[in-house]
Amino acid sequence: MTSTDLDDSEAPAPVGPAFGATVEPWSRTLTALAALAGGRSEAVARFRYEVCTDTWWWSEEMFTLHGFAVNEVTPTTELLLDHKHPEDRARTAGRLMAVLDGGDPFCCRHRIVDATGRVRTVLSLGAGSCDDAGAVRSVAGYFVDMTDAVRLMSEEQTREAVQRSAESRADIEQAKGILIAAYGIDAEAAYHLLRWHSQHANIKLRRIAEGLVRTFTDADTGAATPRRRAMTFLEALSRGDDPGTSG
Repeated sequence: MTSTDLDDSEAPAPVGPAFGATVEPWSRTLTALAALAGGRSEAVARFRYEVCTDTWWWSEEMFTLHGFAVNEVTPTTELLLDHKHPEDRARTAGRLMAVLDGGDPFCCRHRIVDATGRVRTVLSLGAGSCDDAGAVRSVAGYFVDMTDAVRLMSEEQTREAVQRSAESRADIEQAKGILIAAYGIDAEAAYHLLRWHSQHANIKLRRIAEGLVRTFTDADTGAATPRRRAMTFLEALSRGDDPGTSG
């Protein structure tokens, strides 16, 4: 299996020579999360799983994240789960089964143990693609290494940073709550998502929080699930569009 970098431009790009698939529109949002650790630009570890053939594609960064040289091992579901931290393995396996069942977008913060024994804290994001009958045919997404970000900003520091914006704390807390409920992540990871998008879009954190809250309280969302509403909002920010932060 050969690793190929993804091009996250406006035009769809090949995911890998074995699959002939394309990058979904939401992938630009996941690409934006590459700089979670203090706004730095870092490589994102990409993956794709083809359900029918039970095969995985990993980017070079995905191999590196797990402590392997490129193509040193063949990616499999068993290999992926073997490198989850023992305390997080059952939970992450459950998330994988859930996305295979319905294809809904997911965001999961957990720990992995690489081939050298180093423990890393990561945020995995992705979604499934379904065929005309509604069956999930593939799952694609990214891993973002949050190890440095977690070390530099503890939960207590995160709370203090939010508290310093006293006038906007209610909106920020509501926005964090939306991401926590939509993706099942914890408060620290939710704050990191809001904080990075604020830096990336050069929009005050309060404005982004207000816009996300309005998306859930004012918009005619139809049948969209909370996860897809959150994904759409963040994806628009990553493109440089205004998803409702100027109201």
